[in-house]
Amino acid sequence: MSSFIRIVKNYENICRLGHSIINHKDLVRRCPPEKLADEFRKQEERIDAFFIEADKAHQKWIKNKKLEHSLKLIEGEKFSIKEIAYKCGFENATTFSRLFKSKYGASPKYYMQ
Repeated sequence: MSSFIRIVKNYENICRLGHSIINHKDLVRRCPPEKLADEFRKQEERIDAFFIEADKAHQKWIKNKKLEHSLKLIEGEKFSIKEIAYKCGFENATTFSRLFKSKYGASPKYYMQ
């Protein structure tokens, strides 16, 4: 089960507990507001962590797509390294070259030869 599904199920359980407390005043004695607040805080931390990880994965996916596109442009031999870096959305040619070499094991200049 994915972490997102677990978070949603836990959230649903907490919501059910909250509704039970609202509908059954005798449950307040068994589940004080402090405990309920603590459970909500834990869930909020888990949800935040999930979205932080999802954002990291999304950024990595975007970077890989940009590098894949840059490889196609390099193979087309129509642009300089600097032009390719900017066309693919990198801040500068140095950052692009470093990331390219990290992914493909050789510099963009080597691929152009």
